[in-house]
Amino acid sequence: MGAFCMLSLLMTGVMGDARADTPITAQRPPARHWFTLDEGQDEGMLSLGVATMNMSLPRFGVNGSTTAHRAVGVAAPPNASWFYGGRLGLTGRSGSFLVELAEVSYMQTAGGSSLAANANGETVQVTRDELHKLDVGVLGVGVQGITPSGKAKLALKFDWGMSSLWSSARVSGGTGPATDGMIGDLHGFARLEAAACARSKLVLFEDSTTWGCLTGGTNIYEEGWFNGVAVGLRADF
Repeated sequence: MGAFCMLSLLMTGVMGDARADTPITAQRPPARHWFTLDEGQDEGMLSLGVATMNMSLPRFGVNGSTTAHRAVGVAAPPNASWFYGGRLGLTGRSGSFLVELAEVSYMQTAGGSSLAANANGETVQVTRDELHKLDVGVLGVGVQGITPSGKAKLALKFDWGMSSLWSSARVSGGTGPATDGMIGDLHGFARLEAAACARSKLVLFEDSTTWGCLTGGTNIYEEGWFNGVAVGLRADF
């Protein structure tokens, strides 16, 4: 909730022009076109955001097995489709062109679930905890356009990387003792994301530019083609 509160406060200040009143910005002529090559003095930006993602996941097996006839190896309960979390990214900029040097995001489902399954002719209960998701993206590419007034921008980014999914699970019931295990997998992803941003009045240091952004994206590939969409809030510093 702390990240949501911080971004909510930031978004309340996006309606005004926040150029720092410094000699550098005072002498800089206004941009006359969207894709300016010299806007600002920064060579990159730090991004902090929160997001929610909806996607379909395969049925995992406890301890990695999908065989449904052993106490360890029975199928886990169906996975929740909604993830919630935050992300931190570092992006380099050259004019209107962006290179995502690295982005890390962590998300998790709101809760676990349970399922009754059959193993060795006996009914067992399989319980799964929250499902966790850690994404690491590198060397994504993008482009941004800033309005001539300098008060708003649009950005488009394509990135890829690796994602890890994991959760703990317990198989109980039948004649044997309860068995603890893990579910999840490691896979690659490719995503496309668009952002609409407004310049904020918040100035962190001299001649800095801060943006509040609304983001939306789709998974081009993650556990399947065009599987999943995400929306969120982001601050660019």
